[in-house]
Amino acid sequence: MRNSRHLFYVIRGSRCNKKCRNRQDHEERQSPTRARSHGKACIASATQQSQPTAEPQTADFCIADDYSAALESAESSQQSRHLTFLDKNRDSVRRVSAFQSEVSRAKLQDSSSIRRVEVVDYDPQWATWFCRIRDRVWPAVSDFAISIEHVGSTSVLGLAAKPVVDIDLIVRSQAHLPLAISRLPRLGLMHRGTLGIEGRDAFSASTNEAVHHLYVCGKDSLALRNHLLLRDHLRAYPECVAEYSALKRKLAKQFPYDINSYVEGKTEYILAILAQHRLTVDHLNSIGEANRRR
Repeated sequence: MRNSRHLFYVIRGSRCNKKCRNRQDHEERQSPTRARSHGKACIASATQQSQPTAEPQTADFCIADDYSAALESAESSQQSRHLTFLDKNRDSVRRVSAFQSEVSRAKLQDSSSIRRVEVVDYDPQWATWFCRIRDRVWPAVSDFAISIEHVGSTSVLGLAAKPVVDIDLIVRSQAHLPLAISRLPRLGLMHRGTLGIEGRDAFSASTNEAVHHLYVCGKDSLALRNHLLLRDHLRAYPECVAEYSALKRKLAKQFPYDINSYVEGKTEYILAILAQHRLTVDHLNSIGEANRRR
């Protein structure tokens, strides 16, 4: 990256004949903003010259095979303030900061922000996937768990959703959490901590059939109450299913590579439903803040 001399434009994977000596030249010829306004994603790709220049330059844009490669480029490009990362596998764009001071890998490694937000029509297979996962998990936790519940959008008949099965494993108290942490990884479920949500611990896994998230929740936790109230309300009111489906599709189209904005965009609708079920203002604020700080 440091020995890069020229920037070549790539528009939807096709290289055009524009060649620039530096960032200023790049912006004068055809800025990314102007290109995007014409429906094209203009990303500049740094290419190595056969002979290094006397004064190395650092490219402001890069194309990488995956997020890890982009992160390595950001960390090695100490003279550049930013890199715009095009994930060739997902056709997504992410701006990666690369300050001269030490780059914090922890702040950049969240690959969820570059995954495409995909909302699809309801699939009856989701209920089948839940049953199979439940039947596989229950023998390992039946001595301390109360029940296993299918929650989230895939649990509601007719609701459009991301194809990820959400499951709540309900325990009598958080004192049983160490048992879950010791046993669930044996089933391929990776412990991810609370992820900022009090009263539950998250586990995730993917099988040949389904990506699924499992949450260990205390029976009196707000997180569990939130999940069950929202699910049961949507199951009871088909008109809400239609409204919520339309909202989710709109947000997925508006924020195709920004899961945080997608989640935040759903928050007011979710809170309006929960407010009908006698949750306190403090509880509603807590749920809203958790969604908005993802």
